[in-house]
Amino acid sequence: MVYISIVMIVISILSGSAQIADKRLLFSDTFEHDLSNWTIEQALGGTAEAKNGKLEINDRKGCTVWFNHKLSDDVKIVFDIVMIDSGGIYDHVRDMNFFFKGVDPENPEDIFIHSQKRSGKLTNYHGLKTYYIGYGGNHNTTTRFRKYRVSP
Repeated sequence: MVYISIVMIVISILSGSAQIADKRLLFSDTFEHDLSNWTIEQALGGTAEAKNGKLEINDRKGCTVWFNHKLSDDVKIVFDIVMIDSGGIYDHVRDMNFFFKGVDPENPEDIFIHSQKRSGKLTNYHGLKTYYIGYGGNHNTTTRFRKYRVSP
């Protein structure tokens, strides 16, 4: 089982010079109640739930969890993730991928219109205009940072 513990997500507006001009907390989630601020895209057989103050993901073939509020300014995002490999049926600690500033070029006003089609599989996200960070790929030897640009 893979547990992702996002202790706090802190989103602060940044100035153009990358100096923090306004340290207002825009959002924080302790995962004590529900996932109403999140959209889950996950392959069949997996689960994602708020449980014991954590976002707990038990995944079989891929899962993407989107913050479902649009952010228009530069932001700072802080999170803690703990992946646990303890012999569960889907335990296979791999990389953690992080998408942000995502736009679906086919539906720029609603990135979630194809959520069911994408279903957490990484290659199904290549058609989005987005930034992507992958931590721990290739047996924890690779970290990637990419900007996906979709040609018209």
